[in-house]
Amino acid sequence: MYGFLVARTFLALVFLLAACAGEATSTTTALTAGATTTSSAPAVATTSLPTLESCDDVPYRPLVLPERVAGAETAPSDLGNDPYTAIPGTSLKLWVDANSAPVVALVRGSLPPEAWAGPTARIEVVRQDAALGPLPGDVWAAAWFESEDRCDLYTLILYPPTSADDALEVAESLIPDR
Repeated sequence: MYGFLVARTFLALVFLLAACAGEATSTTTALTAGATTTSSAPAVATTSLPTLESCDDVPYRPLVLPERVAGAETAPSDLGNDPYTAIPGTSLKLWVDANSAPVVALVRGSLPPEAWAGPTARIEVVRQDAALGPLPGDVWAAAWFESEDRCDLYTLILYPPTSADDALEVAESLIPDR
């Protein structure tokens, strides 16, 4: 009786696994004369994601930058896992300090990927209504959109140490980059 129960449980498990595996491939291998075994491998499904086109260059530049910015705009480098600039399909302008730490980033193609960490103020940036407020990690940002197109979404990021006054001054100084 015990052997029958074990065999029945084993068969139920095999049928359950076969049913859950979906489409599968079968292989039969001869072990010895007259003895064969069959094994199944689950089908592997792959999905390819659409290629995300990069946005054109950011069409703005600030006239005012924090004093700790070391020189002119820097070619964007790998900022690691920075949640504000490591967004596929965006374009970026970056200003760094003397140690190459980011001070200001201007992103085209994304609004902030994080929720505001506090209240926001309504300001005007390049003749558009924008939100100015704190983000997690003592970061300040201004964000606006010019249309519903993804590449018409903009975020100005100011990295710590910074303040609301610094962020407002830089945001209001943006002009078309011609």
